[in-house]
Amino acid sequence: MVQYTHGDDYDLKWDQLILTYVILRCTGLFIVAVLCSAQFYYEVRNILAGEYKITSRTITYFCLILFPILRVMDQLSYLINGELGVGTWAWIFGIWSTFFLFAEWIFIAGFWARLLYTFFISDKIILKNINRTWISAWVFTGIYFSWVFFITGYGCAYPSKSSSLYSYGLIVCIIIFGGLVIGNGIVLAMYMRAQDKTTKKFTETVSKTLRLSIVLLVIVILTILRDIIWAGLSLPRYSPYRHIPNAIMAICEITQCVVVMYALGTPMNYLKFQVAFHSMSMSGSINTVGLSNMSTKKSGHSGHSGHSSGGGNESKEQISIQINSADYNSGHEVDDDNIDQDNVKTDCQIEIENQPEPELNVVNNDQNITQSRENLVTVPIDN
Repeated sequence: MVQYTHGDDYDLKWDQLILTYVILRCTGLFIVAVLCSAQFYYEVRNILAGEYKITSRTITYFCLILFPILRVMDQLSYLINGELGVGTWAWIFGIWSTFFLFAEWIFIAGFWARLLYTFFISDKIILKNINRTWISAWVFTGIYFSWVFFITGYGCAYPSKSSSLYSYGLIVCIIIFGGLVIGNGIVLAMYMRAQDKTTKKFTETVSKTLRLSIVLLVIVILTILRDIIWAGLSLPRYSPYRHIPNAIMAICEITQCVVVMYALGTPMNYLKFQVAFHSMSMSGSINTVGLSNMSTKKSGHSGHSGHSSGGGNESKEQISIQINSADYNSGHEVDDDNIDQDNVKTDCQIEIENQPEPELNVVNNDQNITQSRENLVTVPIDN
């Protein structure tokens, strides 16, 4: 029988407790992976049907499958071999499961940043930031992927030299990426709260954004404290007390999965294996609702005949922005040079609907410059 405590630290009761904890952890993570697999299937089906493009919601579901699966493989490897050290299979599965946990939150932050820097941070609607935040999410994911790829090879080749390097690297990545995610989430929630007119769904969106930010903040703090405490106590490799902070982290991991799943869709639909994201219908039809009206002004330029008012030379254009709820990369092909330079937002009422990413199609008319937006703000990471 595999022993999880060794030598002077061996204790049969501790071994039984560790075995129970690992089994419970694997069970919870496996359930998360199964429930999210059904939602990922619906996402892929709509993408293959040409109704959706890949969205941050798609990536998040993908990560919510691979993160638990790899963590389960990490724990099963430990149950079989009783080893957790650098260079072991448990360690390899563990660091790659952590990669997908990071990727999950990077794309959550990418969605928050898209809303924040496109619609809230300035008095102008900067459509270019839709593309920039999407690319930035992939860049940050690529950077962390490179680090994990490097440390995997280095750890297998030089396990004795890699333990401290991996711990320090993980803390640095947690501080950098965690700070970016938490910062964007909290700032976005502050801007959303500052809106003059809100609805019940809008308030729920703010609450979910703050809830996700707080959950991540707790995970960041506990992870850093765990590594600092371990380093300070210098516990033996097979000490049973090492599993106490691991058990706390296991609770945090499963909790964050549940909170993210709740933000992505209707809770009961997960258990029924139905589409959790309510606007993603089985037929692929797209549900859209009106969100807000925003006024913009723009100086006259060649090719447009405008109306002057008050002796000014100001012409107005009607800019109608239709939002396709199926497209994350919305606005990527829109020529928004004039819009993001000249439009000025006015107070508006914002309605919230659980919709996927907007697709912006700009239609010009020379009479008035009014910008209509639908489905601007969704639940924190619908997209």
